[in-house]
Amino acid sequence: MSTTLPLQILRVSFLNKDPRFSLSMVNKTFIHNSKLKPWIAKNLANISFVPEASCPQDCYLGIPLNSPDGQWFSYGMKLPQNLAEIDHYLFSRLRRKWLALEGKKIQTTVKVDTDKIKGFEIPIEANLIWPKLFSNPTVHFPLTAVGNFSIVNLTISNPTTSPIIIQILPLVIYPDSDSLLDILSDELSIPPLINPIELNETLMFSLRDTELFTLRPGSPTPKLREEVEKIIEGPVPRFTLTMLLRPGMSARVRIGFLPSDYSLRSSMMIIRNNLTVIEPIILYGRGARINMAIDDKSANSQPLLFELEPKHLDDCANPRRQLHRMPTTLTVRRSFAVYNNGEVGFSVVNISISGAPCENRGFRVLNCDKFRLEPNETSYLDISYTPDFLFSINEATLQVFMHMNGTPWSYNLAAVVPKHLLSMCHSALPRPPFEALMYQTCVLALMFCLICMISCAYLEGDRVVLCAYKQQFLQGQQKLVFNLNDTDDQKVSQVEDIGVEVGDFYRREFRKISSDAGIIQKIFWHTLNFVLRVFSYVWPFLRRENTSASTTTTTIKVSQQLPLVDLINVVDTTNIKKRTTKQPTKHPTTTCFK
Repeated sequence: MSTTLPLQILRVSFLNKDPRFSLSMVNKTFIHNSKLKPWIAKNLANISFVPEASCPQDCYLGIPLNSPDGQWFSYGMKLPQNLAEIDHYLFSRLRRKWLALEGKKIQTTVKVDTDKIKGFEIPIEANLIWPKLFSNPTVHFPLTAVGNFSIVNLTISNPTTSPIIIQILPLVIYPDSDSLLDILSDELSIPPLINPIELNETLMFSLRDTELFTLRPGSPTPKLREEVEKIIEGPVPRFTLTMLLRPGMSARVRIGFLPSDYSLRSSMMIIRNNLTVIEPIILYGRGARINMAIDDKSANSQPLLFELEPKHLDDCANPRRQLHRMPTTLTVRRSFAVYNNGEVGFSVVNISISGAPCENRGFRVLNCDKFRLEPNETSYLDISYTPDFLFSINEATLQVFMHMNGTPWSYNLAAVVPKHLLSMCHSALPRPPFEALMYQTCVLALMFCLICMISCAYLEGDRVVLCAYKQQFLQGQQKLVFNLNDTDDQKVSQVEDIGVEVGDFYRREFRKISSDAGIIQKIFWHTLNFVLRVFSYVWPFLRRENTSASTTTTTIKVSQQLPLVDLINVVDTTNIKKRTTKQPTKHPTTTCFK
């Protein structure tokens, strides 16, 4: 309908009455208040097509849960052994209705009346289809390294105006899966499955959002299952993904692939629902080889060699280095090519040397950062070696960790140093800055300990000689006896006064130094005499404390015994004196060796 004049829309209606078509005006006031200008498009009405309006009870799609077929569908959600027969029966009934439809194209006409043109007809056509919950019935997993897994996200949608119940389960869990494959190959034109078809390994093609795996916190999977269990009034296995999809609702489903070999595998994901009964999704996946070579050497093969030749160690003979005046060390560096000769890319997340990150046993990875290599790509790894010249051969293990698993790829590292240069190069290594100070301190401490030992030995010998002189002197003195008539204080004083005053007998004279001795000898003997003089004052003081403690103990014992004599009833003092003189008097002796 084209004209150069503005048109006033009077009415929009269907020419033929069909309950499956409905019309709703976009703006009802537009018909009476506005005009349609030339060459300008305007939305007048929305037309809807609802196929079930003509068959509210028995349509070619959908199974009401309160019908006998709906009861069979609910029973099948428990996964009985005859599930393939139940699904085949329900699917065949709906499929026969679909094939029995004579006209899958439905036509009608919309009539538009304006103030200038009357009865303008617009043809409308609708097509009936067999709906799909998934837009793509085939899923190809990317190449996945053996031992690793890949996840593909699929979106399932409800294309109808009624809620539907869906139950998703892998083919390996479906009871009597062989019978199901025969049914699907005959009834549906599905892509061919490639042998071997996976029917045994549960984890190869898996549904990751089921309660069989550890769910993420806040996952709605349990609540969705409980909602369906209330509707069908029965339990549903937890290793399936069950939910109620409301009109226009979509949900994301994660499907995982874990290869165990390098063969191309195929399987199927089954979607049971009360709209089309069953809908398959074909899955393809293949395990890929992952491999890495460093300097054209594979893991755990020949070592990555650092071979130090004599020309590399010419600097060991440098006089400045031999005198430890050069703080730098002897270090060599090599670059190793890292080549990805596998079928998939990988990321290196960590590099260790014999269990230590980046550096150990003289080896150090200079560019110890994360990097990624796609197939047939090359990167370079810079490794330096600083020898300690203790061994001619030094070995370590280079460990490369990838993002796929925690098992490292191990490569042997080896460094070879000429044996005849070990001693010279080891002596040329820089010493720590505190070594000289520590050496001098240790020497001085040892010299001081030696002087102290000599002084102690000299003073102890001098004390023994002096003690011997004291004993000899005491033997020539008049023997003292105790008088029982003396008071206690006098008796104790007699015991304490037993001894000898040496006077000038003991002189503090030590080693004399010859006048023609050298300076070093004079310093040594002056130092020794000084230490001996100091010890000569300190040592007797310490010995006197020990002696006084022993004397005090003896005095206490005597003083405690003396009062016992006063208790004796003395009748004849003459006899007592005689008996006293007959008994030998014991004199206190000086102990020279303690």
